[in-house]
Amino acid sequence: PEAIKAYNHGVELQQQGFLNQAIQKYKHALDLDDRIERAHCNLGLIYIAQRNFSKAADSFKKALQLKPNNPFSLNGMG
Repeated sequence: PEAIKAYNHGVELQQQGFLNQAIQKYKHALDLDDRIERAHCNLGLIYIAQRNFSKAADSFKKALQLKPNNPFSLNGMG
């Protein structure tokens, strides 16, 4: 519940272009529940936008451990 709330707030911030704030919300959500695959994936997408490719790869790897066939995570790793 609280983890999903933080994740959803992160999505809203990401869509509005507030990437650093979105990162903080996703991290908070993952602190509460590390199994939110989409939070890991979205972090990877933000890190790509910020050209932080090593953090992006780490995030996508975590997402793929949780959901191996996610096309967004697979594409992000590519």
